[in-house]
Amino acid sequence: MRAIASAPFALAAALLLCMLPRGPIQADTGSNQSLSAAEILAKASSAESVSSAPNTTSATEYTISKSGGLTEIQTVLAKAPNRLLIKDQITWMHVTRYLGYDGQNAWVSFEPAGSGPAAPSLRTYIISEAAYYNRSSMVKQRWPTETTRLSDVTVQGKTYFAILERPKEGRPDTLLIDQTTFRIVGAIFDPGYYDLCLRFSESNGTRYCALQAHFHGDEQTGSIMTRILDAHAVEDMQFLHSADETDATTDWIVSHARVAVRAGERPQSGALQGVERMGRYDNGPETTADWALITKPATGFSILRSYGSKTDSSRKIEVYGYGGESVGPDPAAFDKRVFGLAYNRCELYAEACHVSVARLQNARLDGNLVYTLKVTSTDSDGGWYVVFLDQSDLLPLEVLFPSGTTIQYSDYQPGVDGTPIPGTIKYGFLKTYEVISGIGNGP
Repeated sequence: MRAIASAPFALAAALLLCMLPRGPIQADTGSNQSLSAAEILAKASSAESVSSAPNTTSATEYTISKSGGLTEIQTVLAKAPNRLLIKDQITWMHVTRYLGYDGQNAWVSFEPAGSGPAAPSLRTYIISEAAYYNRSSMVKQRWPTETTRLSDVTVQGKTYFAILERPKEGRPDTLLIDQTTFRIVGAIFDPGYYDLCLRFSESNGTRYCALQAHFHGDEQTGSIMTRILDAHAVEDMQFLHSADETDATTDWIVSHARVAVRAGERPQSGALQGVERMGRYDNGPETTADWALITKPATGFSILRSYGSKTDSSRKIEVYGYGGESVGPDPAAFDKRVFGLAYNRCELYAEACHVSVARLQNARLDGNLVYTLKVTSTDSDGGWYVVFLDQSDLLPLEVLFPSGTTIQYSDYQPGVDGTPIPGTIKYGFLKTYEVISGIGNGP
């Protein structure tokens, strides 16, 4: 099992990571220097009984328990040489995410609604998972993957081989391999964050890790139970992306949504300010910051966070934003651009924002039917998001991004000009983080 990564609201995630303690993973440079990465992986392939058959399939279910009592269920289907489907049920967010790779295209799809091409950062992750689950570092013809032996590492008092695998167009990860059995027992994803197998089991002659633990330093932050599923029913069609079904009443929905928020004919600059509380789903430490959002049509925005008292000389200020420029190949800039589309309510201003808007089938949020609009950039930079609207007053309830991030709006209040302003904005992320902002009128 490998940690499922999203492409979260970059600054918030970075700030939260800074809040977490860094634990020791210590290097041991003196052991087993005679074996190369290829030799170690060859032994691991034998120990893992990896099949080199051209159409090998696998199906695995993971139940992930977090230290805050939250549960996530993932089902992973893979078919050689490089196809992948991940069904990710995030129970505490009431979202199911599908990540797929058909050998050429990486895509993402959501329940209750919305699907499309994966954003660049998510595409990198999906390709990495496709390479890993199809064992590309051990069966070279499946996906071009560079492997490098690193210095041995000691984790939880035991020393392991460390093999860096870097699939083409994917992200690098480090495998931990037992120096006696040559079984893959875990992986390092970020400094101080790693998975480690606690118990192996066997199913139909295949030995696998039945129980893993997530660690941050020496602290266990979660566990993963694994179940091997029957892979005989895995079909090629499961890895293909199905287009969204659209509805002809898009213009009616958009026109009524514009009336609901008292929108003008063209997008205008806006400002909100309030206090933000940032924490972790697993009940980790929480920080507080003064928060301000300024939008600059048609797609620009900036978010300002100020930590500490206004009279504190060490007061820290962070800015996250996008100015409307071309983003090029930078994944982080791509994500910011899509946020800019949503913050400027581009579902209401298709022409000014260079987007197309399509009504999807009605979805359910918290058991209630809602209207659903998908907004897709027509510029070469691309990008898309989905917005859910209340069926009674047409106010926006939630925005869903292809990275898996959500923005949820509630507690609307009239602003100084009567425009409805959300009293609460909640940023949700697929894995660990949330941000809650109490919002007042903008300056």
